[in-house]
Amino acid sequence: MASKNLFFSYYYKNTEEYNNILKMFEERGYFDYKNSSLDEDSSAENEEYIKSKIRPQIDWAGTVLVLIGSETHTRKYVNYEIRYAANNGKRIVGVYLLGQSS
Repeated sequence: MASKNLFFSYYYKNTEEYNNILKMFEERGYFDYKNSSLDEDSSAENEEYIKSKIRPQIDWAGTVLVLIGSETHTRKYVNYEIRYAANNGKRIVGVYLLGQSS
């Protein structure tokens, strides 16, 4: 089975949910995947530096999974990741976190 290259876009306050999704993927073995997501670097403040770290990770991924929580829409870098992925023809999949809806 070919491995999927994924980038997860999420608000750092949803890190626990992100980790739970990764655990579920591992336990259930739906498909093989490689994860190019970035951990938050709380020391990074320069916007262009942060974006320069995000771009190659999304370029490498075939699909961007956006974890949608109650505050996700307010996050500058999540919105940037979605726009960048869309502009570069990446598949974008929205995943509502438990208890969230449209």
